[in-house]
Amino acid sequence: MDPRPLFPQSQIRSPAAARPAPQQPVVGNVVRLWGPCPWAEDVSDYDRKNFSIFAWVIEGDDAGISERDMARIIFRICPDKHPYRALTVVRSHLARARWLQANHYPGMTW
Repeated sequence: MDPRPLFPQSQIRSPAAARPAPQQPVVGNVVRLWGPCPWAEDVSDYDRKNFSIFAWVIEGDDAGISERDMARIIFRICPDKHPYRALTVVRSHLARARWLQANHYPGMTW
């Protein structure tokens, strides 16, 4: 029998390393948001990447949709299980969307 190991030690991985890293759910090409909206004094890459989210939040707010329903529909956060996070995410994104609309896209209506 050959004395060499079947697999060299450098190729052996732990079971945890063999599992792929968990990813956030993706709808279309938008990664679902799980935390409060980051703030910047100018339009950021985050704003550009998630412009449709801001449009949906403003449209939902203008239509009178509750924050709980926006959390459930737009962000896929259960407001019953995570009430603080759901409201924080919706309110921070709505505030950022209104700020962008007022300061950088005044002529834009959704």
